[in-house]
Amino acid sequence: MNCDGGGQRMDTGRYMCCTTDSTESDDGVSEEDPKDYKIEVGDFGFVSVKAIQMALARQSRCTCHGSVYSKSEVFTFSNRSPLDGSGFLSDDSLIVEAGSNSEHSTTMSTSSLGIAAYNTSPGDIVGFMGGQFELLLPHPVSQDFFMLEANNITINYRLDAPDTSHDLVVLINGLADDLSTWDYQVPALLKANYRVLRYDNRGIGKTSRPSGPYTSDLLADDLHALINALEIHEGFHLLGVSMGGMVAQSYALRYPNPQNSKTGRRLLSLSLCCTYAQPTTFCSRMFALWAEMAQRMSVQAVMRDVTLWAFTVPFFRTREDELREVEEAMKALDMQVPEYLAQLNVIQKFDTASELEGLRADERVLGGLEEASRVMVLAGKVDILIPVQLSRELVERIEGCQFLTTKGGHACMWEFPEEFNKTMLRFLDEHRESKP
Repeated sequence: MNCDGGGQRMDTGRYMCCTTDSTESDDGVSEEDPKDYKIEVGDFGFVSVKAIQMALARQSRCTCHGSVYSKSEVFTFSNRSPLDGSGFLSDDSLIVEAGSNSEHSTTMSTSSLGIAAYNTSPGDIVGFMGGQFELLLPHPVSQDFFMLEANNITINYRLDAPDTSHDLVVLINGLADDLSTWDYQVPALLKANYRVLRYDNRGIGKTSRPSGPYTSDLLADDLHALINALEIHEGFHLLGVSMGGMVAQSYALRYPNPQNSKTGRRLLSLSLCCTYAQPTTFCSRMFALWAEMAQRMSVQAVMRDVTLWAFTVPFFRTREDELREVEEAMKALDMQVPEYLAQLNVIQKFDTASELEGLRADERVLGGLEEASRVMVLAGKVDILIPVQLSRELVERIEGCQFLTTKGGHACMWEFPEEFNKTMLRFLDEHRESKP
């Protein structure tokens, strides 16, 4: 396996490797102790900052030895050091010897080497010459937020990993929601030994906000570009909620699994939560109202009132502290009218009905999945924002898929996270590739 300048490799097995001359088994799994997690780079090899950060983000101790060059200087190093709370080697934790002169020793900030600071420029490349990181796995550590260029925008993402490498779950947010949408779900997924990739859609959070309008196909292309940029080569589960469920459908239609492929990157399952194949007149008029309110008032005012559609009536009466938290979060929402309208266009114009009908007529499964039971449509039992009937209609267009309901309305994942998580995990566990 080769990694060119700027390349990075993330394997789902027991190690990470970027090298010009190391060997692997045919299945890409290291023959080393399963507790080892390595980055190896041969002579003249290169590894990107991101690759090192991804590895370090999963460890709490690190043994380093070998040689490294940064800019114009060459250093050798040997050190066993704890990682800081963020999961990275803290500044000044590597004792570095400059060149081949062992008498000239200096303490060098690891951020200068490009392996510590979470905001290190992705363009900085660190090259290793016959060096190696040996990384131990005593407990889970979450990666901090990272940015990368994909599909002509900068995408903010986060990769969380448990202390053992298992199936990857990719999460897609809804309208005007950043990756914190999943804060109630990620701990449950990690506890169940899933790795989790989440990110900010274009127009929200720290991801770029180019002018719109946006479409579900465009957002699906963003996800595809992100997965390519991260060099994810294994199978993964895709889960989207609301607008995210629409983007997930578009992704499955645009990037289906290769026929007869049981290895490599492919969808393992598809979860479509609180979403539809096409809007009704009710939905269209509601979305038009939101657009008008945003332009007359503000995005924050609209999203504050959207809680009336998203949460159940008892939530407003019995959970006042949580309601205040939700409303404060809506007031602080970092989104302006242009990007809001750009994202709103996704749900206003979304329509996969004919494409899904075509798949059914041809007896093919959405996403090229092996069987339709690997698709789940999940609805909040009392969802009035995207009425449950629309979820049922989506189910009818994906013959053989699973239809499940959970307690609550459109905001079921926030209002009743335990119930949502149980349903989510039950489905994912049915189709996981690697058993914990």
